[in-house]
This record gives sequence, C-alpha cells and structure tokens, in this order.
Amino acid sequence: MSLPPDLALQLQQLSAGGPQAPALRSVAAALLAFGALPSTYAQVEALTTLTASLQSALAAADAVAWRDIAQLLAQLLLAPGSKPFHRQLLIWASRLNPEQQAPLSDHVAALMAHQLGAAGGAAPWADGGAGGQQPGMGLVHAASSLLNTTGHPRLGAWLAPLAAELLLALGRGTSAVLVEAEASGSMPPQVS
Repeated sequence: MSLPPDLALQLQQLSAGGPQAPALRSVAAALLAFGALPSTYAQVEALTTLTASLQSALAAADAVAWRDIAQLLAQLLLAPGSKPFHRQLLIWASRLNPEQQAPLSDHVAALMAHQLGAAGGAAPWADGGAGGQQPGMGLVHAASSLLNTTGHPRLGAWLAPLAAELLLALGRGTSAVLVEAEASGSMPPQVS
C-alpha cells in the first residue's frame, strides 16, 4: 500500500523536526518508513514493529501529542489498500484504555464522515472512466473491514454514528453496479 500523498507529505514534515512532541516525530518517522516498504507483504510483516513504535510513543506522549498520533493512525486505517493492516492495528487499539481509544475513534469517525460527505451522491467508484474509485465504496469496504476485524464492542461503536451514511453509500454503490451491469451486460471490474 502506498501512503496517500497528503499523508506522506504530512509525515515528512512531522518527522523532519520542529516544535512537535518527540513522540509525534517518532511515530511520523515510523509511519513514513512503513509506507516506504516495497510491498504490502513487507508492510504486514512490519506491523509488529509499527505497533511497538506506537506503544512506545503512547507511553511518552501527552494528551495533545496522542491526539495528533491518533489522527495519523486514523488516516492510515482509512487509506486505500489498508485492509490487510486492520486486524493487527485494531487488536493493538483494543488493548488501549477508553481514554486512549477516544481520540482514535473520534478521528476515525470524523475522517470517515468527511470522506463520505466528499463522495456526495456520486456512484461510489464512478470517476468518468479513469478506473479509480471515489471515496464512497472504499469507505464502505474500510468500514466493513473495521467492523469485521474488531471483535470488540467499543471499537465497533466507533462507526455507529455513521451507519446511515454508510448504508446510503452502499446503496448508491449497489445501484450503480446494477445500472452499469444492465447497460453493459457484465459486472464492472471495480466490483471484483
């Protein structure tokens, strides 16, 4: 998985130094190194190191730095192609106490709500034929993965306020697939 360009730039700026807390710089550098690994397989193998870095940073971070770290982690969880990392990252997150989980859940919900709003009423993967995906269906996939891999009631509650919007995005996506399949006689490649 390649890091989204805006996240990669943010991580570069944070890891370069400045007035940020050392824990935030450390996590930014760890996430940047994680994103630079050559394959998803290598990244999955490096998750233990990444979660150890997160745990060390959490021990050293004050509440403000932890909120910033949680925001970076939320971006990673909702990045395109992040599904292979959800299980291990969410197992790590499930071990956090409620006060530590709150900033992460807040950022996941806020980022997902923002991205769902950005998807608007468009077909979730329609892009005018360029072959990419709009945020909607990617978020439905991410939400499904997050819900299916948590196994922890507090983590599942992160997405409860977004249930209606996620269902609408899923409905729009399903409708778009059916319309496209009927028009072309086959399922669009994005569905598989």
